[in-house]
Amino acid sequence: MHRPHLVIVSLLFLLSGCALSGGGALDDLTGAAREQEQTLRIADIAARTGNYPAAIEIYQTLLAKRGSDAAILKRLGNVYLEARHGDEAILVFERLAGLEEADPAAALGLGRANLQLFRPAIAAEYFERALALTPQDATTMGLLALAEDLAGNSDRARALYEEALTLKPDDAALKNNFAVSRLLRGEYAAAAEALRSLAFADGATVQMRQNLALAYGLQGDEEAAARIAHIDLDAQSVADNLRLYAALRRMGTPELLRRYLLALPVEGTAGS
Repeated sequence: MHRPHLVIVSLLFLLSGCALSGGGALDDLTGAAREQEQTLRIADIAARTGNYPAAIEIYQTLLAKRGSDAAILKRLGNVYLEARHGDEAILVFERLAGLEEADPAAALGLGRANLQLFRPAIAAEYFERALALTPQDATTMGLLALAEDLAGNSDRARALYEEALTLKPDDAALKNNFAVSRLLRGEYAAAAEALRSLAFADGATVQMRQNLALAYGLQGDEEAAARIAHIDLDAQSVADNLRLYAALRRMGTPELLRRYLLALPVEGTAGS
């Protein structure tokens, strides 16, 4: 049986929020330091290309040699997030937090990891800490808004999305997530209107298009939902999703819809 290819939330700003790779010239390094820097670059390449086991092993080896190196801890934590190993990521970012309390990277990493493990209330606490360190950061506001939505605090989430969008009004990821938030509130028509402006713009993603299909499906426009879903999905997956949309409509209330949607895996909580 095919699993419905329903994608609920797209956190595209995470893709530019924390780099997996680092730079730095090797010209001034010699001996062991130069060798370690070259090894670090190999780990970064492994991380970028999705060879997470190799990257993790190399970062751990370097940490054993260097001790608690904040830059390597950040890389290792982000790779664990990419590999969907939330528990391991938490251990790494807790270690980082003990080194640099004023660095928001640790709080952001702990928040993302707890989102992956579906602990939105705990994630919100960490995102609050990060936002206190960077109060005008729209990306962090968006992460906090997502956590509040998942925790059922829709009014707080809306206020955060609106504030974040005053800071970054053209941010497609924020617009997408705010539209999904409106779906969770039962504002299907408004969500569909917002998603239409995103789904076919330059840089539009599969998630955005499938969120638009979901919005049409929740309104009962199965023809439009199928048309959009077919852009990226095979026929069986589209049929599965249409049945899912019909089941969600029969639930009857936004709260039941919210509970059903939030029980599904959330995309986009990786670290880069």
